[in-house]
This record gives sequence, C-alpha cells and structure tokens, in this order.
Amino acid sequence: MSLQVFTYGGPGIGGGHVSRCLALASALDELGYSISFAINPGGVGLLGARAEGAFVSDKLFVSDPAGLPGLMGVLNGCDFAVVDSYAASPEWLASLASCRPLVVIDDLADRPVGPHVAVLLNHNLGADNLRYDLGPSSLALLGPDYALLRPEVSFWSRRLGEGEVLQEEAVFFVAGASDVAGVTERVIDWWCPRWPQLKAVVGPLTDEESRFRCRARAEGKTNVTLLEAPGNFLEEMARSERVICTSSVTAYEALALRKPLAVFQVASNQEGIGVAIEELRLGCNLGRFSSFGAEAVEEYLAAPSLVPRPLVNPEGAKAAASALAAFFERGERR
Repeated sequence: MSLQVFTYGGPGIGGGHVSRCLALASALDELGYSISFAINPGGVGLLGARAEGAFVSDKLFVSDPAGLPGLMGVLNGCDFAVVDSYAASPEWLASLASCRPLVVIDDLADRPVGPHVAVLLNHNLGADNLRYDLGPSSLALLGPDYALLRPEVSFWSRRLGEGEVLQEEAVFFVAGASDVAGVTERVIDWWCPRWPQLKAVVGPLTDEESRFRCRARAEGKTNVTLLEAPGNFLEEMARSERVICTSSVTAYEALALRKPLAVFQVASNQEGIGVAIEELRLGCNLGRFSSFGAEAVEEYLAAPSLVPRPLVNPEGAKAAASALAAFFERGERR
C-alpha cells in the first residue's frame, strides 16, 4: 500500500508539521508502505532524503485541489492521503476526500474536518476532550500515546532508562526551527554567569542575520554554547539536565525523554499545550514569550527539577502507524 503526504513548513510556519509527518512516514516504512510527499517550496529542505521525488508547489492548498495542475497525477497510485496543514480548508479536504481515503493530523479542532476524514490523528495532551464531528466508521487516534516523534526519541529514551547516558548540568534551549520572533538571541542576552551551562539551538530555518546576532550575543559567555542546526539534536537533549522550549513537537520529545521542562509560546496554536503541561504537572509553563523576562527563567532554574511522569509514548509514531495499517487493511475507507 502507498501513502501520499500533504504538508508544509518553512520560515513563518516552522518545522513541526514536517517533523511529525516524517516520523509517521518512517514508522510506515517499517510496515512496508510506500510514502511520497507533496510540500511547499519553503518546507522542501526539511524533508532530507525524502525531498527527492517530492511534489513541490506554492499553491498546494488552493481551494480546489482538482484544479491544481499535476495534483491528480500525484494521487495516482496511492491508496490513501495524509494531510497535516492548517492551510487545508474544509472545502480542500472535501475535494481530496472524494478522491482518496483521508487521514488528517490536527491540533486545534478549529475547523470542521470530521465529515471528510477516515482517520483523525491528534497526538496532543487533552485531545480526547476536543469535539470532532466524525463519521460512525471513522477512526480517532487521540492523545500522546500516538505522539509523532522521531525514531531517535525511542533510542535515547531506552538509553536514559538503562542509565547509559552521561548527563550534563546544562539547559537545552530551543525556540523552533525558524525562531521568527528572535527569542534565542534575547535568551542568550539574559543568560547570567551564575546560571548553568546553556546549549542554545539555532534552528535550520533561521536566517543568516539572526544567526549572526546569536553568535554576537554568545561571544565571551563561557556558559553559553551555540548549536547551529545540530545533527545530534536528540543526543544533546538527552544529555542535558533540563529543557526550555516552545510548547510544540519539541516539548513532546522532551516529555518522552522525561526531561524537567519549561515551555513558552510564540504562536496561538502552542498555548493549549503549554496550559496542559502545567495543569498535568509535567513542567512549567512560562507563557507567551512577550509576557515574561529573565526573572521568570531564573525562578525556573532555581526551582527543584521535576521529572515528568511517563505520559508521552516514545514510540507513538509506531503506535499510530500500526493503528492506521490495521484500519486500512480491514478495507475501511470512511
């Protein structure tokens, strides 16, 4: 069986949609599926080796997909389609669903996706409290048991559990793949000599001007290390004592590794996750970045470390892939 993924990413969007689609695709690879991607030009660089052969268009989510040149050809030969994009309107989803069984990856339940989907996947904390108007034969995969995390998360989770990881007294900081709000340079500027070692990640979509400013802020600070799009991202996280990041896919990776965690938000779709993390006592929610300063960070660093309970499944992508495969191999479509 084959799967066609429609998603997007890039500066102003970030890399979360692409990251979780890649995680699902990797898990489906292991089950023998053939996976192809359709993506916007700004996100194609995030696909890595899967960029070869991807369908790339800056008009991917136009209102009528049947009118997009080449899209019907993209669908030829695939058994079902997966969509992970806020830009996909209900009308666009309805058109696509008329051609192929549809899996929608969602976060917010803020649009009527239910009538169009065969499978609805929302891996967020509290997803089972959202209202989705699903059909009687549709499948709902809800909550962090189905967290779409990269395979490396499972590897490092096992190594941490077995005590095989030498941990450092360091804080791993991530503001996202593109950091359009310039959060990283501000936090580096705040970082005091009395605070622990900071490992500040500069994401792969960060522009060169922002990279330059981060380097300038870090210069001369012996307790600040700049990691520019590190290839060993999850190893660096696993070896760090604490994590501060946006309440996004990165936060779920940290929770799966059971890292003491503080989250903040730079976009409205991250706010519910931050609230849930604090309400479930999984970590500290600092709030919108513009709403707090260095004092709040220092207060978090001074507080005792809280190791979150194992609520996020490190192999959630495999669990989602297995459930999808079983659903479609039963011959169910809507």
